[in-house]
Amino acid sequence: MKSDSVFKNPLLKFFILTFVIFLVLFGMTGASLALNAPAAVPTILQIVCAWSPTFAFLILFPKLFPGQSLKTFLKQQFAPKVAASQVLGIIGLQLLVLVCVAAAIALSQRVSFLSVWNITPSVIFLGFLNALIRGPLGEELGWRGYAQNHLQKRYSPLVSSLIVGVVWGFWHTPLWIVTSGYAGIELLEYAGLFVVGLIAISVIMTFFYGKTKNLILPILIHLLLNYLGSLVNGDGLQTMLYTSLFYVIVAVILVLAAPKRFLQQPEAAAVAEAD
Repeated sequence: MKSDSVFKNPLLKFFILTFVIFLVLFGMTGASLALNAPAAVPTILQIVCAWSPTFAFLILFPKLFPGQSLKTFLKQQFAPKVAASQVLGIIGLQLLVLVCVAAAIALSQRVSFLSVWNITPSVIFLGFLNALIRGPLGEELGWRGYAQNHLQKRYSPLVSSLIVGVVWGFWHTPLWIVTSGYAGIELLEYAGLFVVGLIAISVIMTFFYGKTKNLILPILIHLLLNYLGSLVNGDGLQTMLYTSLFYVIVAVILVLAAPKRFLQQPEAAAVAEAD
């Protein structure tokens, strides 16, 4: 007999375990800073924090996919062919967003367009590596590879992307509090814009990922989100406002342009929950 307990829901287990692992690692990072550990220790822990969705997925994998080989599953996530047009489309859209954000910052601050850019050798090269290993490689197997696909067995791609976007956004809660530099109303504004922006990104990822189911596409979008954002200088709240705004515009345009891709019927009428 199927239990009515929500804790029997495999997706909920994944979400909870992801949050727990992140909080534990985040706490360890804070402790290492408080204890004046060598600089490499908190840096490594910060990177590891971003991998909590992957850790949670790997821990739960035997129950989520009983009888399936992890190696085979991972190969399947990158096996579908990716068209060059998709990659170029992603890069083009995100570069366009970046330019629009930079222009908006320049106009609001009444400074020259060129003065808002933060382009140095360290940002260009080290920033790219940092952006890659801190988020995209460690998160997308869990958020898109598992959660998005699992939700689409019951909901439309659009609804699934909204759910993942909300969870993904609030998963960053400790980072808002500790690293944003804001408090009170400004912190709430920052958090709200952050969540809205990630929901929009989740929708954009669904547009590109849904066609091929190759994880390289959401990883690329996530990478460019983190990396390109580091190339402009601006007040954090202001930059978050413009970034979220333009990504929302892109997401809305994609939904309106391809409604069938977002509103198609679920892949299965129901999901047989574990246990």
